[in-house]
Amino acid sequence: MLKVENLAISFPVKAGLFSKRRHIKAVRGVSLTIQKGQIFGLVGESGCGKSTLAQAVIGMQRPTQGQVFFKGDDLYALSTPAFRAARQNMQMVFQDPFSALNPRFDVQRIIAEPMHIRGGFSGEQMEGRVLELLNLVGLSPEDRHRYPSDFSGGQRQRIGIARAISLHPELLILDEPVSALDVSVHAQIMNLLMDLHEELGLTYLFISHNLADVKDISHSVGVMYLGSFMEYGPTAQVFAQPLHPYTHSLLAAVLTLDQQKEPVITRGDIPSPIEVPPGCSFASRCPLAQPKCQVETPVLLEYRPGQLAACHYPVI
Repeated sequence: MLKVENLAISFPVKAGLFSKRRHIKAVRGVSLTIQKGQIFGLVGESGCGKSTLAQAVIGMQRPTQGQVFFKGDDLYALSTPAFRAARQNMQMVFQDPFSALNPRFDVQRIIAEPMHIRGGFSGEQMEGRVLELLNLVGLSPEDRHRYPSDFSGGQRQRIGIARAISLHPELLILDEPVSALDVSVHAQIMNLLMDLHEELGLTYLFISHNLADVKDISHSVGVMYLGSFMEYGPTAQVFAQPLHPYTHSLLAAVLTLDQQKEPVITRGDIPSPIEVPPGCSFASRCPLAQPKCQVETPVLLEYRPGQLAACHYPVI
């Protein structure tokens, strides 16, 4: 369904009068594959490039280098009409459901908007589809005449999900879809997403800070740090036997009832994405770092079947 090869995204930083122009390296050489019907989880600290990567996958941010293949087609090599046709099969659910919805539109218009843009639908067809989607996401037909300000955060996210699936997409990019919701609503939206995944046969790229959510729903997971993958593989395997010290530190930060775990303590601050240090980008914070880590950049290698890590001294 989706294949990303050596993707890099940089943003220019305004230079001073006598200084050289520099770039923020938001994504650095990321590759991943998502099979049809799979859920791929993407985790990492804030600012590591998860959302920027998602925007490049869906066509909202053109990459500096690399390729994005959707159903075998190079997305950024397509003509404009072909790109638009492919883009209709890829939709996004945003983190903040309130800012993602136009406050001046009622629910009927919000959900029908993708059909208006695509064209080819009669008013009767659009109204029928809106009613079908409201029922699918757990809202009532009467809600179509209300406005976003009339709803709670969870209900707004249901409206955003309904809009995202209105054109029968095959791939959904879920950019932290439950992080702005309280605990009870969080669980309801997660259950809704899983039901839609099963019922509609969707493929998800699921971005989250919540490792428990990623563990529960994803088939594969990528662990990002400073714009690149530290580890990549089957979710159950990565969570049970992580290879990279960074993955260990993320999992150690999760509160559990298991008090036998040895804490993994990282030190220092995240390096600047403008001046990424040589060698391993995690070396300055890694408790297992050796001199080699400071000078030689590790590559993703397969240490267990399907499980890769970018580390000179993986925890095996």
